[in-house]
Amino acid sequence: MTPKKDGNGIAEAGQRQPEGGPLAPMMKDVFKNLQAVYETKKNPGAAATGFRDLDLLTQGGVLPGELAVVAGYASSGKSSLVMNICLNMSIGEASQKTLFFQKNIPINAIMERLLASQARVDSGRLGCGYMIDTDWPRLQRSATDLYKSPMQIYGPHMKMYPQSITDVVDEVCEYLRDNDPPALIAVDSLQDFCSSESYSNETRHPAYTHAAHQLKKLALTYNVPVIVTSWTNSAADKRYNKRPSLQDLVGVAGNTADIADKIMFIHRESLFCEHCQAKDGSCTAYHERDAEIIVAKNSSGPTGSVMLNFIGEHFRFENQLHE
Repeated sequence: MTPKKDGNGIAEAGQRQPEGGPLAPMMKDVFKNLQAVYETKKNPGAAATGFRDLDLLTQGGVLPGELAVVAGYASSGKSSLVMNICLNMSIGEASQKTLFFQKNIPINAIMERLLASQARVDSGRLGCGYMIDTDWPRLQRSATDLYKSPMQIYGPHMKMYPQSITDVVDEVCEYLRDNDPPALIAVDSLQDFCSSESYSNETRHPAYTHAAHQLKKLALTYNVPVIVTSWTNSAADKRYNKRPSLQDLVGVAGNTADIADKIMFIHRESLFCEHCQAKDGSCTAYHERDAEIIVAKNSSGPTGSVMLNFIGEHFRFENQLHE
């Protein structure tokens, strides 16, 4: 007998199961979740990144209870990618609550980045006051969107802001006393929130490992998706192939690669291209805005990579158009 392929078939399969052992309640929840995924084409509770191909590769984004790491070398766009994900979730129809923790960037700079990204306005012009006439309507609309956004930022603008991962966990627990769990918790970055203590080379590794364990426990305890950014080591500088891999976390993130459920690296070939860096139009590879997101670990599905566009002057990642 050929099984039904529609959503009703999924629901009926869950209902037809006879009363069984300890797995029965969980199986009912699984079928209920499958039905919801089928009907909405979205994974309930998942922190969808808002980037089509990346969400398809990661089963809808970062799932509830998962810890995801966004890693990359300096200036690759780690903070921008995570802020873009928070924006995609909290603005417009989605309007989901996100908590964003940042320790080293002033709040005005964060807000200008968010505004430049949402409005697609050159951040250089924004910072120097050389806006053009077409910038203002976009800035006003985006300012309204951000004004209404439920995104919450924890940082240096607060009198007592989190200095460590323990502080982040405490702040989330305090928030949850009066609020429902957020749709996403984002921490930028693992190393910055481990810098409040003076660690030697011998103690830095276990400190990063402990911090990653804390974030993973936070995700599991409250069944929320958690994203944290991370540095990479300098091994890529010595390789001809600059694409990052799990080995590039060795020495700078403890055992985070073992603890995290998903690890995504940002690779931008233009950062290593002399012609792109010259900004004289001499590059014939036309990869100045290419950003490869490498899913190097995915406990809930396949690994692989997707291509996005990165518009640096907007602090913005975007889907690439399919030919």
